[in-house]
Amino acid sequence: MNEFKESSNIVKKAIPFLSKNKIPLTPENYKVAYEYYSGNIPDLKNSVDGLLDSGGLTETGIKEIYIKFFSRDFDREYNNKLTEHVNVVNETADRIEGMIVSTIKEIFMSIGKAGKYNDSLNECFNNLIIADNIDKLKNTISSLLKHTSDIVTSYSETEREFKETVKELEKVKEDLRKSEKDVRTDMLTKVHNRYAFNEKMIEELERFSRYKSPCSLSIIDIDDFKVINDKYGHPVGDKVLIDVAKIITDSLRKIDHVSRIGGEEFALILPNINLDNAVIVIKRIVEAIDSTDYTVSGKSIKITISAGVTEFINKDIIKTVIERADKSLYDAKNNGKNRVMFDQIIV
Repeated sequence: MNEFKESSNIVKKAIPFLSKNKIPLTPENYKVAYEYYSGNIPDLKNSVDGLLDSGGLTETGIKEIYIKFFSRDFDREYNNKLTEHVNVVNETADRIEGMIVSTIKEIFMSIGKAGKYNDSLNECFNNLIIADNIDKLKNTISSLLKHTSDIVTSYSETEREFKETVKELEKVKEDLRKSEKDVRTDMLTKVHNRYAFNEKMIEELERFSRYKSPCSLSIIDIDDFKVINDKYGHPVGDKVLIDVAKIITDSLRKIDHVSRIGGEEFALILPNINLDNAVIVIKRIVEAIDSTDYTVSGKSIKITISAGVTEFINKDIIKTVIERADKSLYDAKNNGKNRVMFDQIIV
């Protein structure tokens, strides 16, 4: 009972803590907040306190702490998002099935009412033929009008219900579209996430294997990003991430694929571009970011990136392509940063 009470007290603190700092209530963010108040991981508590002292928490700051202390759980984020999406799809399928069953029932009911109306019409016409006085004629006409009014009302109700069904189906369609987008989108930068990156890599590797059309991969990392966060605070770090993502996106074609695959790391998939041309594209991005002026509290700060580039080759799998791009990125970092490297050649 004491353990339950203690857990309840932590929950009562953790959720308002995230809300107060405008941090989304995701499983990962909640886990950091819960452990912060539990005190079970002193280093985690110190890290959170450090962020608070430097100007407050941000989504990026929480994410970095989560990765640092729960690295084994990091990939679960993408599995969780996928599971959420599958649940939405299953729930939507149930909703559609229910609407279809309801609609079919209404159709059969309308058919049944139409059949009864037809019988009523025949009866009224027969009565009209044999009517031998004005009262019988009036009664027959009144009966005909009543049956007609009933069937019109019935069809009006069916039409209204059909319109409601169409509106509901439109809402279902929008829910599915949003779910599919959310599961593949990095919430901070609005570019694709690691899950979407893996999907696209599988697609492009299959295309390369079949058609042998060139495809290149670049992995980009913001230089000294931790220093930026520590010196200027995580809100500035978030702004840098958003701006870098926008510059990258604006520098590419619509068919190119940009993903944020780590804290300050981006992956660029460039279909139909060989290594030489990919290096030219990435070099332009490096130069564009290098020439961008960033000002914080009236002070200019320098933002640069390093990049590694590789091209798909025969028998490649996702792991081998990433390893080559990572190796080139590592070489770029070790050779002065703010540059592009591939195959040990500085560009």
